[in-house]
Amino acid sequence: MVAANLAANHKYSHSHHSQKATPMRDVEITLGTIYKTGGRWRGAITTGYDGTGKRVRKYISAKTRSEVKRRQLELYRRLLTKQKQPEKITVETWSAQWLEQIAPKGVSPRVLQNLQSAHRRHIVPTLGKYKLADLGIEEVLELDQAVEKSGVSGRTQQAVRSALSTCLDAAVEWGKMDSNPCKRVKRPQARSATRTALAAKDAAHILEFSRAAKDPLFSLWASYLLLGFRRAELIALEWDRLDLERGLVDLSWQVQQIPWRHGPKCGCREGKPAVQCPRREHAVKPGQEFRELRASRILVRPKTAASIRMTPIPGPLLMVLRQHRDTARPNPYSLVWASESGLPLDPRIVTREWKKLQKSAGYEPVDLHSTRHTTASLLLAAGVPVEVIVQILGHSDVASTRRYAHLDQTMARAAMEKLGAILPLTGGV
Repeated sequence: MVAANLAANHKYSHSHHSQKATPMRDVEITLGTIYKTGGRWRGAITTGYDGTGKRVRKYISAKTRSEVKRRQLELYRRLLTKQKQPEKITVETWSAQWLEQIAPKGVSPRVLQNLQSAHRRHIVPTLGKYKLADLGIEEVLELDQAVEKSGVSGRTQQAVRSALSTCLDAAVEWGKMDSNPCKRVKRPQARSATRTALAAKDAAHILEFSRAAKDPLFSLWASYLLLGFRRAELIALEWDRLDLERGLVDLSWQVQQIPWRHGPKCGCREGKPAVQCPRREHAVKPGQEFRELRASRILVRPKTAASIRMTPIPGPLLMVLRQHRDTARPNPYSLVWASESGLPLDPRIVTREWKKLQKSAGYEPVDLHSTRHTTASLLLAAGVPVEVIVQILGHSDVASTRRYAHLDQTMARAAMEKLGAILPLTGGV
């Protein structure tokens, strides 16, 4: 009744010209009936008349009658206030445009890669054929259910939802749709798994097992446990950033594998993969500092200032790294660790080899990233102050509120020597 009264009080007058000389008439924006057809509910709004005197209607569809009613009233109010109608663009079309032209300017290469994966594997297959204007609560829930049925983790479910929401936020900003329906649907729940850390004796046993087996990655595992660095930091480490005379390591670069994008004015046909573009370029943010490594792998600066740090090397590890320097094969990239063929290490292979080592040593595999927790636990057990651990491990969340950028290296070195005493490395490589 309220909608009917509103419709009666809002009239738009238009002059229509046609070959049939139809008379000019007042045009009412009126709500039509809601009905079900083909398994979906449908509603209409009369917005005027064409040149022959026929009514012009706009149609809304959804899976439920209540959702059609909501969209119908939303469109009705928008027309009354002369707001722009959402464009008839599909989710698939907008997704491709957003990922190619808009998203790369605002996110890191790693985040862009994750967004592309979420859209390619989940969002486009489920919602790609829907028009942006037709997206509502039911469609968001449809995606959530499809992602859950695919068997991925709760964290991945949340990531997919976030990828859709971010994409739709941009659609709203660019005037492609009026509101983001993700804002009206509760985010999928995810149960956080508790990360486990190796005890000191277990870490020492695994390292001793690796050394005795003449594992070519022994020095890498020792560095993980005694330095607490991230995988991307150690894989990217170059010899000129490893000072084995003063016992310092410079963590100013990380390795990332990022997607390609078409180069400017490349002239490629539509649909041609960016990797085949003769003028392809790395899909990095404008102004982002990076260095070429190999193929799609590049070296980039860490995402936070706290992650760029100079860390002392404990005595036992310094001995191991010097032995590794004397026996390691040179590689074209001057990396401290490389494959047998001289190529940069594949992060997935490093993770696989770490799990294989633990199983061979008789342990249930602990996630490689958890070695950082092991290092932190050992430093705490050695009585190292928290602010020193913050700098050593480059914890950005703590460093953002507690500034220890100018921590005396003497304190950090003393801390690392305590760690070396708790986790000694017997023998050589």
